[in-house]
Amino acid sequence: MPFVENIVVYPIKSMDGLSVRQAVVTKGGSLAWDRQFAFFTAEGKTVNAKKYPTIQQIRADFNLNYGLVTFTFGKQSKTFDLFYDQAAIAQWIGGFLGIAIEMRQNNNSGFPDDRQRSGPTVISTATLQTVANWFGLSVEQTRRRFRANIEIGGCPPFWEDSLLQAPDTPRSFYLGEVEIYGLKACARCPVPSRNPDTGIALAHFQAVFERLRREHLPSFAPVSQFPHYYFLSINTQIPAHQAGKVIQIGDVVSA
Repeated sequence: MPFVENIVVYPIKSMDGLSVRQAVVTKGGSLAWDRQFAFFTAEGKTVNAKKYPTIQQIRADFNLNYGLVTFTFGKQSKTFDLFYDQAAIAQWIGGFLGIAIEMRQNNNSGFPDDRQRSGPTVISTATLQTVANWFGLSVEQTRRRFRANIEIGGCPPFWEDSLLQAPDTPRSFYLGEVEIYGLKACARCPVPSRNPDTGIALAHFQAVFERLRREHLPSFAPVSQFPHYYFLSINTQIPAHQAGKVIQIGDVVSA
């Protein structure tokens, strides 16, 4: 029976994630702590790994119990308070990126790439293992490249595709007691092609991925979700009345 095997939140957008035992659903339908903080340029543009691959070379180690983060870049390391040191964090990170930035905080919905489908991204652990095998990577390396929030165990590769219907037609399913809507296959950007520590890309990653994704597309996957095959994991939405509920490791997945 499919179950929640892993939960990963990414407290600062485009930086390292953290596996947690459980996560509370926010008022905006995201997971608490996920993309709760983000950096922006002076022009108000989001600072992310797509535009600034150097950010992938900065390690972020979070202690959520105390609201702390320790950044490491090369031999330099410094610990900050996520809530009280935001100006100092922006100055420290901006110094490595070579731009002036500010740090913002959104406790209600975080800063997802897809604001219309702002729920957690869902993938199966078997999918990560399969994709890892395609490229000779470890599951952990693949996890860090694709950055999904909820990993489902006890199911075959690409089982998450069964949680979709036609694009943006809600497909209701449950993670434990939390109702969630599968809406759309998640289109990927250049980031998964890159080593999550160095930002260096694997040659021909997207072309190889698309060919193998097409070959391995399960019969239950809704074809209309795939205008091309550079998709992995699913985008979701959690309805407002689910706010405050908890998703935790071991929760049964039911549809």
